[in-house]
Amino acid sequence: MVYSRKPASSSVWIEPIVLYSEESMQKTPCLVVDPNTNIGHLTFVNESVFGKKIVYGWFDTQAQSPILDYFTIDQGEVSNPSIGLGIDGRPHIAWCKATGLMRAIYYTCAPDWIIEQISSSVKNGIFAPDLVVSPYNGTVAVVWEEKNGSSFDIRCRRKVADVWQPLEWVCQTAEESRHPVITTNAFKDYFYVIWADSTDDYDWEILFSMNDGSGWQSPENLSGFTYAGSKNPQIGFLSNETGVGDMALISYGEGNSDPLLTVNSRYVPVYDIKTVAKFFPVGGGPQAREREPVNVEMCVVSPNPATQVVNTGFSISRDAVVKLVVYDVSGRVIKTILNGYVNAGMHKVIWDKTDDFGRRLPSGVYFVRLETDEFRKTEKAILLR
Repeated sequence: MVYSRKPASSSVWIEPIVLYSEESMQKTPCLVVDPNTNIGHLTFVNESVFGKKIVYGWFDTQAQSPILDYFTIDQGEVSNPSIGLGIDGRPHIAWCKATGLMRAIYYTCAPDWIIEQISSSVKNGIFAPDLVVSPYNGTVAVVWEEKNGSSFDIRCRRKVADVWQPLEWVCQTAEESRHPVITTNAFKDYFYVIWADSTDDYDWEILFSMNDGSGWQSPENLSGFTYAGSKNPQIGFLSNETGVGDMALISYGEGNSDPLLTVNSRYVPVYDIKTVAKFFPVGGGPQAREREPVNVEMCVVSPNPATQVVNTGFSISRDAVVKLVVYDVSGRVIKTILNGYVNAGMHKVIWDKTDDFGRRLPSGVYFVRLETDEFRKTEKAILLR
């Protein structure tokens, strides 16, 4: 498994770096980077003569020679893992697993890594999950393909306030619906899904639906009718400062209508990349919230490195619920320093370098994260013993 990155100040990708090397195949990698810590969270399928397993790992994306710390999440007939980060920095992972002829979607998250089955079990009929976590309120949403008779439909399930909601249909038709991808709005509890849809092997279109809290809307065709077919879409959500007039950038492969290559008298499309900018006048920017926004400032962690205690603190403009948590580099919660209602004003915090069980922590890199409903900031803390 290799990794490369392109710094924001450069147009050149760095030389690829090997993160994971075994005498086996590594498949379907999925990577997300925490912008507050620069920690990359990676999941993929490792396939060897001993079977398949879902691997999760983390590494410092800014290091000259990053080292991947990793462990196995699940094993068996597993496939297509997808990963997202919660507003608290915890990784969430969904994947597909077959038991005999029955297939289902499974889910887990840090720090406990408890595995849950979140879909029905369908005979030879569930594939390609995609997961996103809303930065607005932390809702987890997973979409996937599900077989319905001779066709595949798109289903979704959301986890709201740590409770899984009933299964939802995004699209239920007599046609073939594949490769769903989901994204979300940073300022409202909205979700957007695109997928490829076809009535036969060649004529694929890119369809789109959104859920603004009132249910999934009727699919909209974004690509039009394409004889050669449009497949494998991707979607990314862009917000401006107000959240009004937001854009979704959509890309997909579109086949060339000229049959340049034939295999068994059936042409193989040559794919070009098409990009579509979709305009969403959804509103709901920060200024639309009913309450006055809370102004928060977090103090720098000091001393850093720390050998005795760690000092930090924060100021807050009005009474609010505040959470101050320490994570290790894998995203596990090590210490919950504060989680409750505080009064407006300046608050000084001293952390004694212990975990939630009172044990002194080993030397290493940790992350102190301050959160309110409208504010999040993370400071790196280096502990020395």
